[in-house]
Amino acid sequence: LRANAPRATARRLDWSEPVPDELRGAFDVVLGADLVYSSGAVASGLCDAAAALLVARGRLLLCVPRGRHGVDALETALRSARWRDAGTMMLDLSLTAELGDGHAFLLVFATRSGVG
Repeated sequence: LRANAPRATARRLDWSEPVPDELRGAFDVVLGADLVYSSGAVASGLCDAAAALLVARGRLLLCVPRGRHGVDALETALRSARWRDAGTMMLDLSLTAELGDGHAFLLVFATRSGVG
C-alpha cells in the first residue's frame, strides 16, 4: 500500500459492530476482497458498514470468487435505495493467473447514493 499509494490508509473493521463516528462518511472508496462467504455477510452488516463509511456518491469495490455463496444476496442488497449503479463483472483471468488455482473472480461494485 505504501509503495503504490503513500497517502492511502487501511484499517481493520468488524462490520458487525457499529462504524465508529470518526469513520462515518470519511472515505471516497471502500475496497474489500474475500469478504463474502455466505448470505450471512449481508445480514451481518457488510453493506450497512460500507454505506456508513462512504461519502455520498462514494464507490464500493469488492473482489469475490465467482460462485461464492452469498454473491446473489450481496447484489440484491446493493440494489437498494442506498446504492446506485450496482453490478458485477468478471475479472480478466490474466490478472489472477499467478494464483495458479484456476479460480475466477468477480468485481462487485456500487456507488453510494446521496440518500441516507
